[in-house]
Amino acid sequence: MKFITTTGLLSLALCATPAFAADSANFTGFTVGVTAGQSHNSTDYSGYIAGKSSSDTSFASGLNAAYGFTLSDSVVLSVGGTYALSDAEFGQVTYVEDDDTVYVNGKIKDHWSVFVAPGYRFSPQWLGYAKLAYHAAKSHYTDTLMGSGTSNHHGVGYGAGVAFAATRNFELNAEISRVDLSRGSFALSSGEPSITEFTIGANYRF
Repeated sequence: MKFITTTGLLSLALCATPAFAADSANFTGFTVGVTAGQSHNSTDYSGYIAGKSSSDTSFASGLNAAYGFTLSDSVVLSVGGTYALSDAEFGQVTYVEDDDTVYVNGKIKDHWSVFVAPGYRFSPQWLGYAKLAYHAAKSHYTDTLMGSGTSNHHGVGYGAGVAFAATRNFELNAEISRVDLSRGSFALSSGEPSITEFTIGANYRF
């Protein structure tokens, strides 16, 4: 009886081992994906139009690539990068110059980031994660009196999300993030943009 029990437990362990190995492979390795969602964008101005601010909500979409490393049975660390496919619109402000109303518009283009994202596996298929990122972007401003100009920005982003491994190779995720960019000058003014995004994504893992 003792031999039969031991043999049964050993057989169960051998059967369970491949399943655990397959599960532990979720969220690790190289992945590429797309995201879509909504962003709330704002800019605080200084200089010639000091005290003005604008905000707008726009469609957000992007590409991403990352590599996930296993740190333990439950902890995964991802390192990767993103590139925005859509512009972040910042709305419009106005000011009066010589009895004429002047309009200022701004948007963010060429927005990319590199990030680290530590995650915790709550189950073989579910992962919660935090994200810390370095961001760089270029803003395009149009002032109907001063003309158009561009500014370069850099900054820090942080966020949190949850991912679901539908299969070993296909994942879905939802994420909320905040990006605070540095102040950039244009014409006689400057702007300090910030972006808050909520996105859902689909990733393919190789």
